[in-house]
Amino acid sequence: MTCTLEHPTLGKIQGNANSGVTQFLNVKYAALSHRFGCPVLYEGAGSSGVIDATKIGPAAIAGKNSCYEEFALI
Repeated sequence: MTCTLEHPTLGKIQGNANSGVTQFLNVKYAALSHRFGCPVLYEGAGSSGVIDATKIGPAAIAGKNSCYEEFALI
């Protein structure tokens, strides 16, 4: 079952509703113009009107052992 949230800046966001829990997956909140650029806030769905937040988005880029390497620094 789906549920729609009306956000003041992003517009309509469609998510999943099941057993009293609502999930909004893969909601874009900012973008980068290049790798070291400053983030730019996302302005909404544009002409389509509804952001589809019902599916998991792409995974973050990470190296094979990056988690272990990060914890080694602690």
